[in-house]
Amino acid sequence: MKDLAEKMGRTPESLSRSLNNGTTTKMLEEIAATLEVEVVELIEGYPTQSSSEEVVGAIRIGDSTHVVNSKEDIKKLAEKL
Repeated sequence: MKDLAEKMGRTPESLSRSLNNGTTTKMLEEIAATLEVEVVELIEGYPTQSSSEEVVGAIRIGDSTHVVNSKEDIKKLAEKL
């Protein structure tokens, strides 16, 4: 809290009071901007990082584009090459 308050140009006490008295959209936007994240990432339960197992992508080989959604898709594509 102290580091965040300092980055925002506030005292920790001031930030704490603001948060405890009901956080406004403006306050969330200010915090998000300070942390360089989207406001939605401040909401509890929002997945902040992708799973290290998640695969989403597209691979272009020549004129063909292949969509991959799993490690298995990548293996199958590699076997075709």
